[in-house]
Amino acid sequence: MKRKFTAAGAAVALVIGGGAWIGLTSATASTAKPSLHGWPGAQASASKTIASVKAEAANNGSHVLLLRAHQVKQTSIDVGPAGPSVGDYFMFEENLRYQGAAQVVGRDSVRCTFGATSFICDGTLDLFAKGKIVIYGATFRGDANLFPVTGGTDHYQGVGGQLSTANLRHGNELLAFELTR
Repeated sequence: MKRKFTAAGAAVALVIGGGAWIGLTSATASTAKPSLHGWPGAQASASKTIASVKAEAANNGSHVLLLRAHQVKQTSIDVGPAGPSVGDYFMFEENLRYQGAAQVVGRDSVRCTFGATSFICDGTLDLFAKGKIVIYGATFRGDANLFPVTGGTDHYQGVGGQLSTANLRHGNELLAFELTR
């Protein structure tokens, strides 16, 4: 049976791996809805993330793709005991723009599932007229904000590599890909 997260009592925040969080915002309400946001591990600095991805790409000849993501929809599903527990998950969708540009060039759809001490995330990024990039992997408490790129379609067919995430201003996130073939 699927049901929305609910909880009573004081404000609670759960942080695992960084940027994905659950904040129950009402100290007096009998039920409070969580606030979920983006990719786990997104607490890293954008400038450090970009520098790291570019340095790694220079070392191994991979391609760098920088996108700015803005969440447009999210939901959470509580499958076990009330409140965050193993097996619960949240899903979100974002509009994607090239870093520094205004036009929406794609979208993504991501699901992250609570593990015992991790999030397991799978997602697909659809870059209009270019193809899709697929990610799948876990991030553990204290881990770096890296997710494996497991493949793609069209222009991105046969890609591998990794995705690094970082928080930006105004609720946006940096998605920094290091793509290999």
